[in-house]
Order: sequence, then structure tokens, then C-alpha cells
Amino acid sequence: MLFRSVEPLRFRRGQGWSRKVSVSDMEFNKVDVIDHQQQKVIQSPSTGSVLVNAGPGSGKTLVSALRLVELVKRGIEPSQILVLSFSRSAVATLSSRIKKLNISEDLAEELRYLSIRTFDAWAFRMLRLAGTPSNELLRNSHDENIRLLTDMFVDDGCSELHRRLQNIRHVIVDEFQDLPGVRADMVLALLSRLDMLSVGKIGFTVLGDPAQAIFSFAACNQENVPADDPWKSLRARFKSSLDEVELNHNYRSLPELSETFCRLRLMLRDGELPPEEKLREVKTYLESLPDSGIEGKIGPDWLAELPEGSVAILLRSNAEALRVATMLYGRDNVPAVSIKLRLAGLKDNPVPIWVGALMAPITIERMTRTWFDSLYRGVVNRVAAEVVSNVGLPEPNIAWRCLQAVVGGEAADTFIDVNKLRERLSWPDVFPTDAVTNQKKAVYVTTIHQSKGMEFDHVALLHSDVADNLPKNPLEEANVGFVAVTRAGRSLITLANDVIWRPFSQVELAGNRKRLKTWFSGWVNLQIGLPGDIDPTSFVSEQLHGSHSSVASVQETLLTHGDSLTGRKVLLKKAILQDHKVVYDILLLNDDGKELLIGRTSSQLTFDLLKLLGKGYSLPSKIMNVRIADVRTLTTSAILPDDVPTPWRKSRVWLGVSLFCTADFKPFKKNN
Repeated sequence: MLFRSVEPLRFRRGQGWSRKVSVSDMEFNKVDVIDHQQQKVIQSPSTGSVLVNAGPGSGKTLVSALRLVELVKRGIEPSQILVLSFSRSAVATLSSRIKKLNISEDLAEELRYLSIRTFDAWAFRMLRLAGTPSNELLRNSHDENIRLLTDMFVDDGCSELHRRLQNIRHVIVDEFQDLPGVRADMVLALLSRLDMLSVGKIGFTVLGDPAQAIFSFAACNQENVPADDPWKSLRARFKSSLDEVELNHNYRSLPELSETFCRLRLMLRDGELPPEEKLREVKTYLESLPDSGIEGKIGPDWLAELPEGSVAILLRSNAEALRVATMLYGRDNVPAVSIKLRLAGLKDNPVPIWVGALMAPITIERMTRTWFDSLYRGVVNRVAAEVVSNVGLPEPNIAWRCLQAVVGGEAADTFIDVNKLRERLSWPDVFPTDAVTNQKKAVYVTTIHQSKGMEFDHVALLHSDVADNLPKNPLEEANVGFVAVTRAGRSLITLANDVIWRPFSQVELAGNRKRLKTWFSGWVNLQIGLPGDIDPTSFVSEQLHGSHSSVASVQETLLTHGDSLTGRKVLLKKAILQDHKVVYDILLLNDDGKELLIGRTSSQLTFDLLKLLGKGYSLPSKIMNVRIADVRTLTTSAILPDDVPTPWRKSRVWLGVSLFCTADFKPFKKNN
């Protein structure tokens, strides 16, 4: 076997998490000394073209953050730097890393005005600014919007869009290996257009790792042609000026893991080793990992035995991830440990609670800083200090600048256009998802592909046969295994395939919607929480809640309990409206058995239930075991119903919830 030099870590099977790792074991993770190669990237000329081949744990995020600092120190304004990344988690990780830098207060203040976007969100923003209607862009797939923007970059007639690019002096692109197809085309077209527009030279820093390229199958499926290698395309386009730098040392993982990961990466980058052999070697390593030791099925009891630090369960499919999250929750109302489910392919753009808390009372169209400070004091004085912390309310200056950034304003602006702010809250990735932190114990349940850009102390991998049904690309399959194991910093275990019930199957419904479901032993388990499942105005409906004071009480409950509602059970109870439409009331279940009506589902969920059940079954009267995913800020551009009272009618902003997990119900046949 060619890969014998890569010795797998030796653990005793059946022992679960292999060892208890103290905090002191992780001190090496604090990269206080920048190595030579990292320094070379950070200090490269601002007009330079740099391609960084960065292995897992090699300090790529830190290098990106310090590269930004250096660019600003050299006189480039934060607004002149474009930072693009593949995923929202990677964006959030970089944003979080910048905040932790030991830099002067003045420089930290400047960097707060930096805009970091995913490729999809930036494409949406540029197309919207170029005049494409929001509703059209929201109907399109991400790839369709990317193609549209790329076409505009190469079209000499799109002068208005090109004018908006003229301010850019440096571009930073992260996770470049995952951009085969339309996104790579967009980046290359952007860099070429910037070259044409600029009087001086535009610089760029592109970072990635070919050994972690795991999304080329998506490009092939979308376009039905093999995707071009983005690395080769970039080299071909900028070969005369491109400076390539290697970052190889893994600072994130414990030494025994780090050494193994480095040898794995060398093997994957061996141009003479056949892809099939690379896949066999990765599988051999995966099979050497210790088993979780779980007897029977995974459940809430497993949460009581978690090691210190962040924990993730990585799966190969949404169907497996949803099944695992549902089993971990069990039947308890509140889980012992927070469970964060991240599924692929959902257009979900949560806006934090604090935005709604501040904006809900607004009745003006131009919000000055004086008005803002008054609103801010009102929230702080109204709720307890722990509530302010739980909803993540930033310091006043930071919160003001965040809202300015949403509308594209500058630091010197003295007011915020409230109409523009409302409209842009619906744009993708206005607020990136939170990065993984160790502040609160949680288990992240997600797919390997969704875990890109994320780091965990401990990782559990499901031993799955799902890969047998995926595109047959041995090299990409090997890369997927490599990405999975390199998310771990302290320990790795595997979960046997039989610790979970049979994964959900997928059903296709109207409007190109897809839900995961099972129908077993007379019960239906149906995925819930797709965008559009909830009526956003129901959280502020006087007709539903009975009075203005009841609406205010619901909004106050959502604000004051905020993050503590994540994972709580809700009951969906059938409601027949005056026009005979059927929807479901969302009832929050308290520990004392009482139910609090907080909102209502939309007709979308009803239509999907009717499609799934067919003509022979009645709609269920109750749907159980649904969970609250989060509390978030809601807004809508639609005409508001007459029963939405002021101030929410004026502000058009309020709080609501999103749902997830499965809807469990027993269907009954109609009486003939």
C-alpha cells in the first residue's frame, strides 16, 4: 500500500471520545508567532497578485485578517477592499478573527467598516444596485444570479455596474478551490474587468487548498460538463505576475492529528498517485478511527457525555443530518445541550434579534444618530442586562455602523434611510451566521460540505453508505474524507451506521420545493421549516392574538427569552380561517403544560401536506415535536393586513421565529 507512511491514530475501539483533553493541551493553537510563509503573504505589495495554497489549520483565517490590517495600514480604505468567501460560516469566522486581533483602537474601528460577503450575497447586492428587481433575484437560483453578474462584467455596455467597481483597490478571495464553474468564471471576469477599469494596478489575494476541493460535482451537475480547474484558469490568466505561496504547518490540531493530516494532504497532492488509490488510503484512515461505543440508537443521553469544547457530528446528506438532530432532541421539551442543525441548500437569511428590538418602534423615514441612541437606550432600559447579552446587542457605535453598512452608507453619514434599511434586510447574508465558538456548549449537526470554513474541537463522523449514491469521482470523494477529518482539533470518532434510524427520503412538491419525510408504522415525519412555511405577519396580528396588548406581549416574550427559546418544542394546531383556508397555529409549549400562541404557519405548509397525503387522508388536527430554530427579525415588502397595529405597521419590522426538525403526526383516512 502506497500510503503506509501515513500511520492512523491508534485508539481502542468502543471507548467513545478517545481522551479528555485539557485546555492547556490546546495552547499551541494560539498562533502568536507568524512563520516566514505567512509573513510573506501578509507583507506582499497591495498591488501584488498572490495565490496562497493553504492547508487545513495553517492559519489561513489569521493570515487573511492580518493581510487586511496591512492593506489598511498602507493607505487602502476598508471600503476599497472586496472580501469574498464561499460560505457564511467562513465569512463569520473571518469577521470574528478580525475582532480578536491585538491592534490599536483606531485601526479596529476602521476594520469594522469592512464588508465581507459570500459570492452569492455579493452577486445579489451588485445586481440589485444595478437595477435588477429584488423579487426577480430572489426567485432565481444562486447560480443564475452569478451567471447574470458575470455576463454584465464582460459586457462593455454595463457602464453603471462597472462604475460601481472603480473604487475597488484590492480583492481577497477565500476557499478558491470550491469555485469550479460559474463562481470561478465570475471571479476571473471581475479581476479582468478591474484590470481594464483601473488607472493603477489592482491587487488580489486568493486563498484555498486543492486537497479540499469538494464542490466540483455540483458544477458538473448544473452545467452537464466537466468543470474547469479554477487554479489552472487563474494561473493561465495571471501567469506573468502571479506569486504562489505555500502554507503547510497545521497550528489548529493536536500534534498527532496535525502530523497525520499533513501526510494525508501530501498524498492527495501527489500527481502520480491514481485517484482510486488516494480514495482507498483515505478510507483506510477513516476505518482506523475509534468507534463511539454507543449501544443501540443515539439519543439525548449521548449529550451528557460530551467532552470539553465544541463538538460536531458530520454527515454525508441532509437526510442523515435531520435524522440525527431529531434523535438527539428526543421527546424532551428543552435539550440538555444546544443542538445547531445546518442543512445544505436552504435560502435562509436570518437577521439578528437586536435589529428588530431597535427598529420595531421606528415611525420615521430618516433615522439620525440622536434617534438611534434614544432607541438604543430604550431597549437597554426596558430589559434585563442578561437579555441585552443574549440577543447579542452590540455596543452603540458598532450597532450604528452595522446598520449603516446594510444600507451601504459611510461612517461620516449622519442618518440612515429607514426605507432602504427595511428593503435590504431581505437581501442574502446581510448578517453572516455566527462562527463556532466555545462560549456555550453545543453540538453542531451538519453535512461535511456545509462544514467547510468551520472548526471544531471534537468531530464525530457517521460511517455512511450514502457516498455510494453520489457522483463517482474518486479524487473528490477522497477530498471529502480529508475535509471531514481536518475539521477536528482535538479528537475524532466514528458513529456506526446503525446508531440512527433509517434516514429520511426526499419528496418533491410544488414550487420546486423538496422535503424530507418518512411514513412508518402509521406515523408521518415531515421536514418543516422551509423558507415560506410561516406567515411572517402572524406574529403581530391583532386578529390572531386578540388585542394590541397581546401582540405586544408576544413580541416582548420573543425579545426577553430570545436565545433560550432555541430548541424549544412547539405544537401546530389546525385552524380554519373565515375563507375556509386551513393553516396551523404555532403554540409554544411551556414546562408547566401551558400553551402560548405566538404565530401561524402559511398556506405553503398546508399545500405540501395535502400533496403528501393525497385525496384519501384528512389534514391532521395536531402536529407534534416541531422545534424553534431561532428567534429572528422579520420584515416584509408585501402589503400589510389591516390587523397589524402600530408601531409595527409603521416600522414594518418585528420579531418572529423559524422552525425546524420534523413534524410528527398520525394521518387518518377520510370517512366516505
